[in-house]
Parts: sequence; structure tokens; C-alpha cells
Amino acid sequence: MAKTGKLESAAFTIEEGTLTRVADGSRAVFRFTAPAQRHVPEAGYEIDVYMILHDAQGRIVRRRSAERSMIGNRAQWVHEIDNDIVANAATLTYNIQHRVDHRRKIAAGELPPLPPEADGSDYFRWFSPDPRTLEDRLIKLDINFWARRSYFELTYGHTPKIAAEMCRTDMEIDLLDADQNVIFQRTFGTSLRYGRPDYSDSSISMDRKAMRQIKFFELRGKTEISALAQLKIENLASVSETP
Repeated sequence: MAKTGKLESAAFTIEEGTLTRVADGSRAVFRFTAPAQRHVPEAGYEIDVYMILHDAQGRIVRRRSAERSMIGNRAQWVHEIDNDIVANAATLTYNIQHRVDHRRKIAAGELPPLPPEADGSDYFRWFSPDPRTLEDRLIKLDINFWARRSYFELTYGHTPKIAAEMCRTDMEIDLLDADQNVIFQRTFGTSLRYGRPDYSDSSISMDRKAMRQIKFFELRGKTEISALAQLKIENLASVSETP
């Protein structure tokens, strides 16, 4: 048995834990367990943990998927691997591939009245939601409402706050009248491009008379983000075999 270090990521924290090795005939069973915490508890998590073995020169020996893996109040996973393979390895790295699916109400509230001076502009900034409501541990959004002469326009940006393999946010906005009835609705989305932020726009055709009927809005979204975290055991020999 060996002690493992603490791992911090944007999606979860794994505290110091234990790694045990149990003999099973010609194979070794490695079991990892540690207290853990999900940082977006209302989101759905999918976890795949791969054991990567390297020799003393840092060359790859073997990659092995977990028999089972999970991160909740505890992080736990199990790998089985041939003793002959383990004998060639000096270090162990756990590649923790995780996908987070976060659905939420992003922002909602009352829109300010569209002032008369807006009629003199074809690109009038109507409203920008509080930036604090547009940011969580995983992403930062930038959303703005614009009044054009013949349509309502949204401009939006999407910046992952972690090194993500994939990141996409799909959003839906309801525009409501004074009685809280939905009078316009639009869905739109944005995704990670080459590891950089993404920016785009979406519009709803309407005239200024229709715009002045809009009193409230509600913006909902679903973010899917895939990322990788690593936990390394520098000295595999320290994981002594448990009978």
C-alpha cells in the first residue's frame, strides 16, 4: 500500500488517498481510493481512468483502462494488469478523462425599457446581463442584447476556464411580455475552436414596436466539457503487494 497526493482540478478535488496492490494469480490488482468532491455537484459526470506505466527511462510500457471508476464523495477505480508488465514499469500515471454535463438557468430578469433614442440607431446596446451570473468554475460567457432596426440580436462569447479537449454550450432564450408570456424564443450555441474562445451572434426578426412589448427574459444553457487530469505515482515500487 502507498499514499497518494492531492489532486485539484476545476471539476473536482481528490484528497490524499491510498493505492493498494493485491496479487491475483499472474496478475496484479491495483485499487485506488480517496475522499473527493465534485465542484459542480448539480452536473452529470462521466469518468474514465487509464493507468499509464512507464519504465525508468520514461518510455511507455502499457496503457490500461479501468475495470470500474467513479468520482463522487470518494474517488475509486480498479485496474488489473499482468505481473510481467508491471515488472518492466517504474512509474504510474492515472489519466483521468472526465466529461461534465451542466444544465442550468444562466440569467433571468426584467429588461430596461427601450428608450426613444434607440430609434436613431441600427445597433443600440439594450442590455448586458450581470457578468457574475455568466461565469462558473468551468466557463465564462459574454452575452449582450442589441436592438437593430428590424430584429433583436444577441452577441455572445464562450471561454473555457480549463484546458478542455471539447467544450460546447447550447443556450435557449425566452423573451416575455408584461404578463410573463413567451412571445419570442431562440436557441443558439457555441463550441471550443482549436483551444481558443468562440464568438458568434444570433437574431430574431422583429420591429421596434414588437421589441417594446418585451419586458422580461430567461436564458438557459447546457455546457458539455471534456478534460484530462493526471495523478502520478513517481515510485511504483513503493506500492507494496498486499496478501
